[in-house]
Amino acid sequence: MVDRRFAASLLLGLLLSGCFSISKYHLGYHHYDDGRMEYDVVSKSSVPEAEAFEQACIEKFVSYKLESIKPVLAPKIRQKVGTRTLRRLNQKLKKTYGFSGTYERIQLVPRSKVLDEAALKNAFVHYDLVSSNYLLRGRSDAVVQLYMTKVKGELRLSGFEVVAYAPTNPSAKNPPISYIYPERTKKKGVREGN
Repeated sequence: MVDRRFAASLLLGLLLSGCFSISKYHLGYHHYDDGRMEYDVVSKSSVPEAEAFEQACIEKFVSYKLESIKPVLAPKIRQKVGTRTLRRLNQKLKKTYGFSGTYERIQLVPRSKVLDEAALKNAFVHYDLVSSNYLLRGRSDAVVQLYMTKVKGELRLSGFEVVAYAPTNPSAKNPPISYIYPERTKKKGVREGN
């Protein structure tokens, strides 16, 4: 019994010390077969290499070179979204938003240390997708949400959404641009064979 108390207090101490802190810039998504997506926080330790990957992708958006993201696309989105589509999307983004080349990462979670079940899990194993958001400045500002996964241990882009940034353009009638193709979908809490 003493061993259990010691182990429990050690685990609680680790949690309170922030060893299992939550990323302020990422959310994990369960993508259901009917298209619904539910999200929750992810552990900071699950996404250490994500920022450099995200920024490389965002640079392609602000410089209108989306066709050059093809090498980092996950297999399903690569099958669905061809070079011609990406080139047309460049033109649409240029005409609609006129990006200036500047962008900033958007904080999604208001605090970095939260005791949560997700803090103990690897986000790329527990969730179907992990997302981050960036504000892209331009004639009309936009928010780009990147959806990432890991394929054979490598970060890959499984989708993205572009929406008008409402605070600077509240009357924007620009429809969202959305391409999301998860590599896998699962139902949270449903066991295989059920």
